[in-house]
Amino acid sequence: MNWLIKQPFLILAAFLALASYQPDSRSIHAFGPTGPFDHHRILVDALDRFSRKSGWEVNPICTGLLNNFAYTSDGELAHLDFFHCDNSNFYGCSMMLDRLKGNARNATSQVEAMRDLALALHIVQDFYAHSNWVERYRFSMIRAPIEAMKDYPTPPWLQSGIYPDVHAATATGDPLINYYCMLTPEKAWGEAFPHAGHACLNKDGNNPGRGGSTVDGTFITYHELAGEYAIRHSVEVLNTFRDTVPMFQSCLLPKKATFGCSQFIAKRFTLRRL
Repeated sequence: MNWLIKQPFLILAAFLALASYQPDSRSIHAFGPTGPFDHHRILVDALDRFSRKSGWEVNPICTGLLNNFAYTSDGELAHLDFFHCDNSNFYGCSMMLDRLKGNARNATSQVEAMRDLALALHIVQDFYAHSNWVERYRFSMIRAPIEAMKDYPTPPWLQSGIYPDVHAATATGDPLINYYCMLTPEKAWGEAFPHAGHACLNKDGNNPGRGGSTVDGTFITYHELAGEYAIRHSVEVLNTFRDTVPMFQSCLLPKKATFGCSQFIAKRFTLRRL
């Protein structure tokens, strides 16, 4: 391990080679490029905070895997609502999150464990972008008990939008249902709106609608607030994997030994939006 730490160029070369792997990133519809928060930035910020608080860094190889797998959900898994907490399927999201944690504990390779971790992080992050949790709790920063939602009934006020949006119009027979939802006053955004579509509720970017609206006249938008919630919860997921997943533990390097070089290499040379 000491020999490896003293070979930054070897680490960088391996990491750059890994970056050539590009997963299918079609149909990205969550924390997308209209940002400023997207899954790439949330991952980078979460890894930074995890490193500062825990004293461990994720090595460049595993960080690259996380970055690439972060977009798998919006590619090959875009149609499965339990990977995105769409359609108010919080039970499904909670069940999948629990399954991914179990799979990761039993993973026999870092690639398997990083895929499970990336998908778990995506679920947590999408929850805050797609539901009305942030509108309800705003700056309280109360973390959603997503992991426990498989065990308890969903609160009647909690909702995420119907995806794709055309299904909302089909269910109601009213093609203007999302328009009516968007007219709802901000003080009611913490309550459920019947048959609201993804276009009405999402905070995937600073777009017209909820995402780009500022909170209580501040300069912080709901999209930016959702991004902060997502980062904080992502750090908790990283902590859980650190404590329970052997293959993730094998990705960790002591920050005192690396002097922060691992994170520097990841951010400066490899991590990028796909």
